[in-house]
Amino acid sequence: ALIVAVVGFVYRVSCGLSSSGLPKGGSSGSGGDNRLPSSSRDDAEEVDWIFLGEIGGVRTYQRQMPNSSLLAFKGVMTMEDLKIGEMIGPFFSLDVTVRWVDMLEFIREYPTLEDAALESKASAQAEIGYQGEETEERDGGFFSWGRGRSSVDSQSNRKRVPAFGSNVMHQVCSLPWPLAKREFVMSRRVVFDEQAKTMHAYYASVEDPRFPHMNGVVRADTPKTLWVFQSHLVDGKQVTTMSLESEVDTKLPIPAAILNYMQRYWPSKSLNAFKKICKEEGHNYNIDPKLLPRSIKGW
Repeated sequence: ALIVAVVGFVYRVSCGLSSSGLPKGGSSGSGGDNRLPSSSRDDAEEVDWIFLGEIGGVRTYQRQMPNSSLLAFKGVMTMEDLKIGEMIGPFFSLDVTVRWVDMLEFIREYPTLEDAALESKASAQAEIGYQGEETEERDGGFFSWGRGRSSVDSQSNRKRVPAFGSNVMHQVCSLPWPLAKREFVMSRRVVFDEQAKTMHAYYASVEDPRFPHMNGVVRADTPKTLWVFQSHLVDGKQVTTMSLESEVDTKLPIPAAILNYMQRYWPSKSLNAFKKICKEEGHNYNIDPKLLPRSIKGW
């Protein structure tokens, strides 16, 4: 029964890909320079990505996860028919998320423990008539949701990623019987860079006392998952590049080699599914303009 479940899981992960179902182009074992092009690098660590090929229209890369036999994967897709402004609504709408993320049973969003404490304090102050200052965080072209302090990028010595703009995501995925459900408890931090016309959404597993481990549900782990949306010019045309990078340990009772093979298709499947839902419904989801950079309409 376990073998049947795993086969079913592999099928669901692989469905919806290009007709060949296999990468086009180089592989980790082929000759030549298959590393991530310098134009796609965000920082020095990007040089470790190895190009696998194009899977379902998505340039796909892999690299070794630290202290693990599992691999991290990254997918990059460039589009001329969608703007970032059309993707913001579907990306942050949980009602839409359950429709395009495969096997997702439910997903909820909560304030961080720090923000929850601040909100509790604010509620108490409101009861006694306290009026605090309302501020909008726009510093050096960087903009993020929420509250908190700002951190300084040690390499550029400038304020880059505000420490606020965070929340906690709890999601549960239903796997084929007899595999147990998997859950993720993750922090999420969203950062806009108005100068570079980018949006970064950082995710990482956290332990949170509000979400104790449940019997019959396996707590999966993602040390790092990153979505990046960037608007830029290519040959004089305005295009959007969307990338998804993920380090995931689903805790499945399967050899690492099989898991690595299965998960190499995940970036392509996720990016294509998200693109499809954006083209269907992106214009139907509007977010309060106060929460977004002033210039995002031009992205």
